[in-house]
Amino acid sequence: MERKAGKSKGQETSTGAQSRFLPSVPDLDYTLKIVRNWIKECESHQELCAVAADIKLPTRILDLGSTDSSKVKLLTFTSGLKGPYICLSYCWGKSQNLPSREPLQTNESNCSTWTEGIPWSLFPRTFQDAIAFTRGLGLRYLWIDALCIMQGNSADWIRESARMASIYSNSYLTIAATAGPNPEHGLFFPR
Repeated sequence: MERKAGKSKGQETSTGAQSRFLPSVPDLDYTLKIVRNWIKECESHQELCAVAADIKLPTRILDLGSTDSSKVKLLTFTSGLKGPYICLSYCWGKSQNLPSREPLQTNESNCSTWTEGIPWSLFPRTFQDAIAFTRGLGLRYLWIDALCIMQGNSADWIRESARMASIYSNSYLTIAATAGPNPEHGLFFPR
């Protein structure tokens, strides 16, 4: 049954399969449902969409824990650790609504603190949504450049930025937050 364009749900084909259109006001649950279907379809065509489970993790990565209530921690020693991870691509722009808020970044002064846990209230909306999305897919690791590359350390930036192509290409998937002018915008909003 074909749905009319403009409905709040994605269009269905005559077989009932969801198309790749998102509703005008997507939310986490609906988006996860669609993405899970895309992943299932992709995995059924392994020659086109092979996902290696034994990919080495980037130098630093956010460990989201095994439950929604787990603390988000920065893993700073990933040598030898393997597993699927998601990358977040977003705009670093300054928040218009919170101009005094400093961007959330990892640097020399907070890196060891982040290994114990990053307070949820510090994460901008886009990061929070990406964490919820990653957990919703049942994955534990998320790579966000501002947190996984040491900011203010030129040697680390040179080394890690040279690895970015590999980091993105080896990710399970990449979330592209293309509509937001800054990390406060979030992933889910009216279109």
